[in-house]
Amino acid sequence: MNFRTKTVIGIALIESILLVILVFSALNFLHDSNEEQLLQRATVTSRLFGNAVKDAVLSTDLATLESFVAEIISNPDIVYTRIRNNEVILAQGGNLLALNQPHVPDISLSDVTDGIYDIHTEIVVEGIVYGHIEMGLSTSAIENMLAEARQWIGGIASLEIILVGLFSFALGTYLTRQLAYLKEASNIITLSGPGHQIPISGNDEVTAVAHAFNKMSSKLNRVMGEHASIANELTQLIDTANAPIFGIDAQGNINEWNQQLEKTTSFKKTEIIGLHLVADVITSSHKASIGLILANALKGDETANYELALYTKAGDRIDILLSSSTRRDASDNIVGVVCVGQDITELNNIRHERKCERQIAAAQIIQASKLATLGEMATSVAHELNQPLNVIRMASSNSRRRIDKGNLDPQYLIDKLNRIEEQTTRAAAIIDHMRMFGREAKESAVLVDPCKIVMKTLDLIGEQLRLSGIEVVTVLDKKCSPILGHPIQMEQVVLNLLTNARDAITQRNGKSKITIRVFEDEKGINIITEDTGEGIAENALSRIFEPFFTTKTIGKGTGLGLSVSYGIITEINGTIVAENIEDGARFIINIPVNTH
Repeated sequence: MNFRTKTVIGIALIESILLVILVFSALNFLHDSNEEQLLQRATVTSRLFGNAVKDAVLSTDLATLESFVAEIISNPDIVYTRIRNNEVILAQGGNLLALNQPHVPDISLSDVTDGIYDIHTEIVVEGIVYGHIEMGLSTSAIENMLAEARQWIGGIASLEIILVGLFSFALGTYLTRQLAYLKEASNIITLSGPGHQIPISGNDEVTAVAHAFNKMSSKLNRVMGEHASIANELTQLIDTANAPIFGIDAQGNINEWNQQLEKTTSFKKTEIIGLHLVADVITSSHKASIGLILANALKGDETANYELALYTKAGDRIDILLSSSTRRDASDNIVGVVCVGQDITELNNIRHERKCERQIAAAQIIQASKLATLGEMATSVAHELNQPLNVIRMASSNSRRRIDKGNLDPQYLIDKLNRIEEQTTRAAAIIDHMRMFGREAKESAVLVDPCKIVMKTLDLIGEQLRLSGIEVVTVLDKKCSPILGHPIQMEQVVLNLLTNARDAITQRNGKSKITIRVFEDEKGINIITEDTGEGIAENALSRIFEPFFTTKTIGKGTGLGLSVSYGIITEINGTIVAENIEDGARFIINIPVNTH
């Protein structure tokens, strides 16, 4: 319903309500005034007639009473008249149907149901009632007059409502003319944008609204022009920026791809726009992580400094460090994500080269440390090899003497040859172990048994510890889970710990004992060594794993053993700590279960 219709209906409704009130008030007043006149006339007529027939009633002059009755009913407003003396009818005349009806006096006009107003008057002389007059007056004249009045008033009211409707329509049309212009201008602005002006006439409130609308349209046109200029400048800035910049819509499809990305990837904007970033552009290894980041960005979260790997047209990989920001429309609804990046391909290559250099340097340090350890173990290894060589020499000497004496017992010679073979195998195993320990560990990490690592290390240094008079106690949990690492490097860690324990014990007098425990708990695999040496100075505990730091005398150590051990354990996500105990030092190695 438009404003004009509302105006017409509103005015007509108000006028109709007022007319209804006026019509009902007029009709009620007319009805009440006519009723009062009827009552007065009925009362006066009955009293006058009573006074006129009073003497005839007293004398019971029936002929006179009949003539009075005949004369009064000649009045067209009198329907019937009856004169009674108690229950005796002295005279009556008029409408027989009305005379045959029981006489019930009416109090007001509203009591009349048959068109006759019934009245009752007593004939009283000196306080004595001698008779009654019953009379009926016709109400048709009043009813006709009221009906005619209702017709005239209804017609006048209808005419007035029609005139009011026409006036309201004209007034509404005049008042809503500017509103119609406003509506049309709003539709034009919706279709073609602001700037449209509407014609203005008059000097009322609607005209003021029209003036305000024209000002608003002009200002919006100016502001939108400025915004369009800014947007164009931003688009040019994004397109010509030195940094890689791209954007996606709410569905993840690419809708921005600047010139730097065209130059970097060799993919033109026309080739890439419309493709789904995650499904069609990003490498498989980054799909899940980048998809999650962009999904969060489309929910309003901003993410900075994450790497995105792309491939050029030629198939070369480029690495981009990105930051993403949510894009919103004028209603603050999220419509996409814009990503600004930095090409870090060259930086990553440099990092990779440096990492390789560090790994090579670390491997060289580990190798140098192993060779230094082997040098320190030369005496022990020579003694280890001397034992099988002595056995071989004695077996061969005894066999030769038997042959010289001519006592050729085949079984005896077979036993001696077996003995020689066993000792040769033992010597070969020692040499192979030394050779394996001394070579560089270039193979990949494998699953190794921590208990076997300890036992193989004791194969290398056990004899040396025995010659030094050191008791070795092993407590090994055979149910330990395997760990992921390099076997030779793990042996080197344990060997460094045992060598340090040996050096500490041999520098003091007292109990000589090394305890090695291997077990698994909720934190992972634990390898613990305890010795009865003199312990570690408190000021050296915090530096014990630093490169080239040593508590030994000059010429007794390189200061690399514990540093190398720390690097090896850290490389497999483990920890190694040193602490003093009551009669020596304890080293605790822990390798978490999640690295198994």
